[in-house]
Amino acid sequence: MITPHRTSRLQKIVSFVALLFITNLLMLLANLPLAFSLLFVPYTPNNILLFILLGITLGPSITAVLTLFWRFLTHQEFQYWRTFWACYRQNFKQAGQIALITNAIMFVALFDFWYFLPQHQFSFIAWLMLLIALLTPVVAFYAYLFIARFQIRTRDALANGVTALIRYFGPTINLIVAGYGILFIFCHFLPTILFLFSLPLFLGVLSMTRQLHALTSQQNVHS
Repeated sequence: MITPHRTSRLQKIVSFVALLFITNLLMLLANLPLAFSLLFVPYTPNNILLFILLGITLGPSITAVLTLFWRFLTHQEFQYWRTFWACYRQNFKQAGQIALITNAIMFVALFDFWYFLPQHQFSFIAWLMLLIALLTPVVAFYAYLFIARFQIRTRDALANGVTALIRYFGPTINLIVAGYGILFIFCHFLPTILFLFSLPLFLGVLSMTRQLHALTSQQNVHS
């Protein structure tokens, strides 16, 4: 259990490392079918639907991890296992719908990129598809974050995610650099998934702390 109290710098470092390690394990447990498919199933057009459907669990698991990170950063009490799975169940339907939509967009855009790239007359379309594929996970992150923090409809979470992509330029850049940087390291050194997979999510929440506090204050004023 993590409780809000004064800690030394060493304790904070240990708590942070434990947070990353445990959230990575929880993410892996919640997405085992997807993890195995990414490792052993060929990336072919015939398997797009499989990846999209198995990726549904990414939504609620990322939302649950974002909840843990927010509570850690705001010094709220929580229990890793109980809090994660409670948030996972609570947001499964809504976050799963967002995962289904964003995964479909991302995978289709990636395969369109690979299809059009060799055809020089369609090179612009190919690079446009790659841009869409790269930015879609960032939109999904913002949507999951809004679901984790607020009572919000699914379509509003997605719409706000698209808006946040541009509105919160600093956090967006942090997400892109950290997220795809970790992906590059992971592709060259597989064990990093145990420690670093959730790091971009943590950095994203950290970058959005001030904005989330402001949005919470606005919501309290209007409620």
